[in-house]
Amino acid sequence: MKNRILITDDDRCLLNAYRALLAPDPELVLDLASGPAQAHALMAKHHYDAALFDIELSADEDGVELMQGFRRAHPGTPVLLMSTRDDERTVSRCLAAGATAFASKNRDFLPGFTARVHRLLSRRTRARCS
Repeated sequence: MKNRILITDDDRCLLNAYRALLAPDPELVLDLASGPAQAHALMAKHHYDAALFDIELSADEDGVELMQGFRRAHPGTPVLLMSTRDDERTVSRCLAAGATAFASKNRDFLPGFTARVHRLLSRRTRARCS
């Protein structure tokens, strides 16, 4: 069974990098969104096994708010929030809001990205088995 993942990031270069890293995996179906409006349209059409949201998306809706709407539509689905800001306040805000995990978009972010996505998906699998 394939896992469908929604990734939302306003950085098109990173969206292309995510696609390059994950598209070769035959077990994954990727939906990429460059902002909240596009993400909402995709959420209305598909069921997701995991989601990854940049928290710095737009003035109208940030990634934390997007995640909260996603959680209402897809309860129990693991969500990774990511940001270039990795101070304690930002991480705490994301986890307190309900993120399954947080990732800092530092220089080590992309090399471990595929493994991070699979760890996120394993949380969904474990939750289904419980």
